[in-house]
Amino acid sequence: MKLKILFFILFLFLVSCDKTGKKDNDTDELVSDSCVTDVTDEAADETVDESSDLEENDAMTDESEPDEETDDSEESFYFGELTENPSGNVPLSASVKLTSIEGITDVEVLIADIDDGKEPFLRKYSVSDLETPVDIPVLGLFPDHENVVTLRTVGDIEVERKYKITTKALPLDFPKIDFEGKIESGWTIGNWVRYPDSGRVDAPFAYDEFARIRWYTELPWTSCTPVTIRGNHFYCSNKADGMRKYDFMGYEKAFWSLEDKGFTVVHHDVFVKDDGDLVVLPNMADASSTMDYVLEMDHKTGDINKVWDLKKFYPDLQDLYADKALTNYDNPNRAADPIHVNAVWYDKADDTIVACGQGGGIMKITRDDKIVWYLIPHIAAKIDDSDGDGVSDSLLDGFDRNDPLTKVGDFKTAAYTDDRMPILPHETTYTFDFNYEEFLLDPFDSEGNQITDTDVINGFTDSDDFAWPFRTHNSSILDNGNILIYDNGLTRNFSIPTISVDSYSRSVEYEIVPDTDGHGGTIRQVWEYKLDDETPSVYNFSPIVSATSALDNGNRLVVAGSIGNGAVKAIFENGYEGPIGALIIEVDPTDNQVVNRVFLNRQNDDFPNTVGLSVYRAQRFELVFEVGE
Repeated sequence: MKLKILFFILFLFLVSCDKTGKKDNDTDELVSDSCVTDVTDEAADETVDESSDLEENDAMTDESEPDEETDDSEESFYFGELTENPSGNVPLSASVKLTSIEGITDVEVLIADIDDGKEPFLRKYSVSDLETPVDIPVLGLFPDHENVVTLRTVGDIEVERKYKITTKALPLDFPKIDFEGKIESGWTIGNWVRYPDSGRVDAPFAYDEFARIRWYTELPWTSCTPVTIRGNHFYCSNKADGMRKYDFMGYEKAFWSLEDKGFTVVHHDVFVKDDGDLVVLPNMADASSTMDYVLEMDHKTGDINKVWDLKKFYPDLQDLYADKALTNYDNPNRAADPIHVNAVWYDKADDTIVACGQGGGIMKITRDDKIVWYLIPHIAAKIDDSDGDGVSDSLLDGFDRNDPLTKVGDFKTAAYTDDRMPILPHETTYTFDFNYEEFLLDPFDSEGNQITDTDVINGFTDSDDFAWPFRTHNSSILDNGNILIYDNGLTRNFSIPTISVDSYSRSVEYEIVPDTDGHGGTIRQVWEYKLDDETPSVYNFSPIVSATSALDNGNRLVVAGSIGNGAVKAIFENGYEGPIGALIIEVDPTDNQVVNRVFLNRQNDDFPNTVGLSVYRAQRFELVFEVGE
């Protein structure tokens, strides 16, 4: 009998040891599979050590000592397996299995900051209406760091569990960031172009309010551009077969094909309407020209709602710009690109689009193909074209592709008297014979007086408080109805040479008042911020890419996306000594003070001097995710 009792006691002892060992083995498995350590026991041990010290100083009662076995069992029941980068597309992410939601309304995720004194990054997710198990996202990990992540429940059941997640370093060609000021308007996502050994990569990355990169993508393809954020998702194209929608964990949520509709390569912009439909800039497949279409897509079916062929609205203005060669539609090696549309905005106030052409100006167009207004210097309405072939007569006289002085027509002489026409016949009828002068905007000064200086009207010079934009990007309609534009300033005032040490870029806001007849109107410059605080100003000049946008706090985000690029370096005979990279600043428009300043430099100095990076656009956003979507 005694022997049986001894065997029974031994059996209970072994069962108890097996349960404890199983818990330890589970923890070890997490370490080996996902570089994750459950630091619950470690934290508990530290708490016990601190308790012992406090007890020695008579500063802690027995009631405050943790019940390590009970806490550990409960938290392991609720928070289980952790997976790093579960989608495979966002390296600085992870997810944790929540195995039960009974008594739980929300889960909080806290990522400890790498700098002492800074608050942890906190995200709260509602789980009360979901079915278990639930994958709780962990977003915003620090690269090349052992991150301490705490998950805790909110509700009738309150438990928490800690994990350690070791992340890999950023790729070597990621930028080095110089930061000044304070960002209080959210995180920043940049749609950037970089050049690793494998070639060009267009991809998004994001930095936090202290300009530390804590999110980026590694998608199966090398392009994710243009990036547009709408709520909990971002949209982009792989420059191949269509548009995609992702959540910030990197899961693909939708795909819209364009190949079966005769289009390909969505470039430069996508606008997401309030109803979810998309307005995008695609190329027509097998066309002799490029970057000259806008289409609207049904987000549910993928059907095309509307197509705007911009060649039926825009003229060819190559004769005005000394850096542009004569348009050639017959070159099999290079598609013609006289318009180069790089932005589109849907204006829900009147169901129109605003198309921004780097080579064609900014135009507002209705759904039934009528031009509302055309924002461009007035010289664009005229040409010397006696034979009506759409090409400047003086441009053809002595044209030399290698001589910029022969790449423009005689537009500053009396020769430009003929009406310029669209590239393709404009198919809409008006109450007047078509001519661009009907759609142009008449400039007014800050006092509300119409400007009468023909050189200012034509864009050959600026007045004290009005200047036309040149070779623009990223136009948008503000809540007050005004238009905000990134004015790159390339060939400003139709200059030759096209870039000088005095070249500058700016963010500019105009007030546009349409004419009552629905065609044309007036324009008044109401705000500008010049990027001319460097000496010379060309050190902050960005001839390509770049963006500007209005923030929720009333400030403006200004992105000079390609500073010190090849075109700028070329004007310095003795070598360029200025910065190379991208500048992102937040500006208070009430006094033009810079609230914060971020400069992205090349990280790896071993790359050739011709290889750099640029930021096409940047947006303020919140790194959010909807669990159970």
